[in-house]
Amino acid sequence: FSDQLLRELYTNQYHVSYDVATNHLLISSMADIDAAINTIRAHNETYVSNGQRNKFVIVSFNESVAQDLVNNDTIWAGFDKLVLEMTGNNQEHSEFPLLVKLLDAREWLSVQVHPDDTLADVLEGEPRGKTECWYILKAEPDAEIVYGLKNGVSKQQYQYALNSGNDIELLHKVKVKKGDFIYVPAGTIHAIGPGIVLYELQQTSDTTYRLYDWDRYGSDGNPRELHIEKGVISMIEYASNIAKVEVKPMTVKTGISKTKLSTSQYFCLTHFSIEHAHIECSLQNKAGLITVIGGAPLIIPTHQGDCIINSGYSAFIPAAMKSIVCRNDSTMPTEFLFAQENI
Repeated sequence: FSDQLLRELYTNQYHVSYDVATNHLLISSMADIDAAINTIRAHNETYVSNGQRNKFVIVSFNESVAQDLVNNDTIWAGFDKLVLEMTGNNQEHSEFPLLVKLLDAREWLSVQVHPDDTLADVLEGEPRGKTECWYILKAEPDAEIVYGLKNGVSKQQYQYALNSGNDIELLHKVKVKKGDFIYVPAGTIHAIGPGIVLYELQQTSDTTYRLYDWDRYGSDGNPRELHIEKGVISMIEYASNIAKVEVKPMTVKTGISKTKLSTSQYFCLTHFSIEHAHIECSLQNKAGLITVIGGAPLIIPTHQGDCIINSGYSAFIPAAMKSIVCRNDSTMPTEFLFAQENI
């Protein structure tokens, strides 16, 4: 497979692994398989065979290589062991259940809602819904989010307003500032306003029902698609519209503060601030996601040397590490968020 093709597959995040020795590709089923295969064909790369095992599609020029890989129990047993060491998750071949994003809103993002686990299965055949949370990193004066509906508004009233174009008046807006923490359960109507940069932790799911998009048009010149019927089904009627979660930092020792932001059904999220100090974090047989959100770089010692994470960057911490030391050698504080699945 050509270098140009591989670069395009990686750039489009098709979750591809390439084995140079046998010249084959592994494409995760998390990717759009058809789109990946079409990309290969567009580069005039003629593959002979593809097979599937453990949620991976194997693409090869050599049919015997592809079939050998599909049928090689030893290789896949090693893969299963690696997945367990990486994620600590004993659910067979499941993808990592958490996703971190950094969002920079320059204009109002769409008003949307996500289904819970049950409705995601019923409506889309997906394994999970989408509960998420936000930590506000920057906010311009008077920056706002949409969080739920105004008090007393029913599903029926909101659906009627959506269909008649008067729904904006029913949305509950909340002013936010740097350091605010917002928990967004599945079924909560929400939108992020302009002038906000935030960290988002969510269940791994792309199921989103767009209810209103500020009358924007898509690249095809038509209004962007809305999903009103499924969205209304998914929303929680008379859901709480109290957006901000009150949290208090706790001083662990000199130079270290710790704030537990969320211990929900799906994930745990903790904020740390470290100034010329170090702290050991136990993984408890679970993978971790670290994102540095400000200040000096964070240093994590490993057997291969120090891993340095600068502000705005994240690191995946395998469950097999058992515990990690997070260190800051500077007198400038470093702030980071530490997320784990709650299992």
